[in-house]
Amino acid sequence: EDWKHDLWMKRFIRDHVRYNNEIQCAAARIVQAIRQYIVSKNNTNAKTKLAPTAINAPFDAFHVRRGDFQYKRTRIESSEMYEIS
Repeated sequence: EDWKHDLWMKRFIRDHVRYNNEIQCAAARIVQAIRQYIVSKNNTNAKTKLAPTAINAPFDAFHVRRGDFQYKRTRIESSEMYEIS
């Protein structure tokens, strides 16, 4: 019956663990500002051939975990991460 408990725990986390609304809204404002910056710098979106708006402006992000693991190689400087990405 461990699988039932495992499933319950995963559903509990999925359904009840959330970021505070203040944090979520701040993150949304940051993404919106980045998209508006992209729009101000570019006239066309090469992927869609549409004029970019703050909604469809291209934007990618990734989550960088630094120092969370016991392996020392995960603790590299941001400039090195930028160079190898």
